[in-house]
Amino acid sequence: MSCCEQLVKILHRLFLAILFFFFFGQSWADDRRIISTDSPQALLAIGKLSIPSTRYENGEKQHYIEDCSATVIEDRYNQRRWLLSAWHCIEHYNDLGKRIVFRVPDTHGQWHERDANIITHGGSMAEDWALLITETSLPIDIVAIATAPYNAGAVIVAGFSGDKGLGQDGAVLTYQEDCRPSASPIDANQYSVDCWAFKGASGGAVLQEGKLVGVISQGDNAGSASFVDHDVYAERVTRDLP
Repeated sequence: MSCCEQLVKILHRLFLAILFFFFFGQSWADDRRIISTDSPQALLAIGKLSIPSTRYENGEKQHYIEDCSATVIEDRYNQRRWLLSAWHCIEHYNDLGKRIVFRVPDTHGQWHERDANIITHGGSMAEDWALLITETSLPIDIVAIATAPYNAGAVIVAGFSGDKGLGQDGAVLTYQEDCRPSASPIDANQYSVDCWAFKGASGGAVLQEGKLVGVISQGDNAGSASFVDHDVYAERVTRDLP
């Protein structure tokens, strides 16, 4: 067989593989859903966090917006101001003159916007969580959810993934149910689950029975995501909540 014939054969196989993935692969592998009226109500506690950030690349200062997710959590006075997200989302926020903005929809589908301030955080990828507070309370129609310890088993993973597929560049909340953890945790602080998460979902919610049991740290864009366990941040968050 000539080199030309071999090349044609390889290209033909590659073409068939691409066709198979296009028609079957994505829908078969990506089991996320877009939030709708029949979705769990706890998902309405998740909003979008936009963080003005700065970092140096090749010696030059780069300004950009870090898009992440955050969850409104309950406090004793029902203030609807407290947010849990991921530390790496705020890692490069160093200009206090610029606004961190949180946007979240209410139970009627209307979006609300508030400036947010950082209260405390884990300070590393090993403890990839952050607590923020909005400058004023969100409306009463905004859902806030309780935090709870993670119990080994299935979870819901949800956030504003920025993929061009179901996530629509971060325009809609996507979530996946029945996410199963790996046989052993990544380390003492994080677990891996067999669910999809893309850039933008970081800081999003890991849910069990309508409660927040973890914070999405990162996804590999290929059917696996990691999250920070509730026990990692529980003591410090409880200490700061009113």
